[in-house]
Amino acid sequence: MIDDVCHPDGFSRCYIVLAQQAQLTGREEEANALLLHAENLTLQRGWWHARVSLLA
Repeated sequence: MIDDVCHPDGFSRCYIVLAQQAQLTGREEEANALLLHAENLTLQRGWWHARVSLLA
């Protein structure tokens, strides 16, 4: 759902929060997968500003 309806800034923030929650609960692989998925979508959509937020 996030992928379909979020504005680029909200999109990156949602994925950062989800990845942080996964990391805090010991799900490192899930955290990495979430960030990789989000990064791939930003590249596909040309959302460079949102990608920078994910990499920070």
